[in-house]
Amino acid sequence: MKKKYYWVIGIVISLIVLIGLIVSLVLLSNKGTTTLKCVKAEKETLVDGISTFTIRFKDDKIKLIESKNETIVKSDVAKSNIDSLYNAIQTQFGDYKNEKGVIIKTAKLSDRITFTITVDAKENPDRVELVGSSLKSNMSYEEVKKELENRKFTCE
Repeated sequence: MKKKYYWVIGIVISLIVLIGLIVSLVLLSNKGTTTLKCVKAEKETLVDGISTFTIRFKDDKIKLIESKNETIVKSDVAKSNIDSLYNAIQTQFGDYKNEKGVIIKTAKLSDRITFTITVDAKENPDRVELVGSSLKSNMSYEEVKKELENRKFTCE
């Protein structure tokens, strides 16, 4: 009976050690990682727009940048042109779909278009500009935040 008891204790201790190692690895791999999220909403007569930047930094350099733009169509005139707007977005960014480190997603509903572009700055640092126009892959957290706030984004 005692041998069974020691065997169970050994398994429990091994599991605790294993879980501790996994948690430590996860925490260490995220060390130096920060996320900046900036949003800007624009209201117009025919359409509203919401732009969101989500930028992950590793050691104060851009690791991953995502730009999500949502255009909400409010008038019947604008809704009748939603296909043209959607096709224009597809055409403008279609060439980048096959590039390494670049992910482009578009969606169209009857009253809105959502366009998201994500760039892995490590795999394709030159394309950070594609997402953030004036942003560069070597910019720090504070430089990016200041640039986006100058462009009227609210950052958290």
